[in-house]
Amino acid sequence: MSTCQPFAVMRLTHEAIRSGLNDLENMLGDEAEIPWESARKSFDQVSQCIKLHAAQEDLEFYPHLEEKEQGISHDFTKDHQAEAAEIRSLNADLNYGKSAETDQQTLRNRLLAFIAKHREHLANEEVVLLKKLPELFTYFESVDVVRGILGHDINAFENMQLPWVYERLNHDQREMYKAMLKGCSPDDRYNKFCQIMDGIEKPSA
Repeated sequence: MSTCQPFAVMRLTHEAIRSGLNDLENMLGDEAEIPWESARKSFDQVSQCIKLHAAQEDLEFYPHLEEKEQGISHDFTKDHQAEAAEIRSLNADLNYGKSAETDQQTLRNRLLAFIAKHREHLANEEVVLLKKLPELFTYFESVDVVRGILGHDINAFENMQLPWVYERLNHDQREMYKAMLKGCSPDDRYNKFCQIMDGIEKPSA
């Protein structure tokens, strides 16, 4: 058993975010035929997940990393701050106007730049941080950290992040995600998590 198996929750969240970014990028692919309403909804969903994931890291993950290796998370916190500002600006433009063709081209390019920048952020985090976790945390320490991550905003996790992430995972990834949740769920919430995931597995007719 990997000593940091519970942190697979974070890596799988990254995979779901990548999937959401891919969906958005595909909508932006044909400059003349961009479905702006669909793109707005797609960006809103992926950005909500990114914001919650960043808060989970900044408040529940990085402080524990800093106890192990001072300064290791500083650059990633700066990335989160810059991304939060850009998300606010992009949401404002997507929701409140930029109807001229030149503005739409500019907005498309900004969205594509955001997608590229966040992909780079995820990759750097995996290379710099996630690969070091087995040497920094014992299995039981990692369980405690992940439990704190999941419980950071439990309502937002249950109502938004969990279903959004789970829907974007393949079968094997879903099985791993369930296993990690079973070992790390806060306050006996695993049964509720399972109800949410089962609802995605067996959608109502």
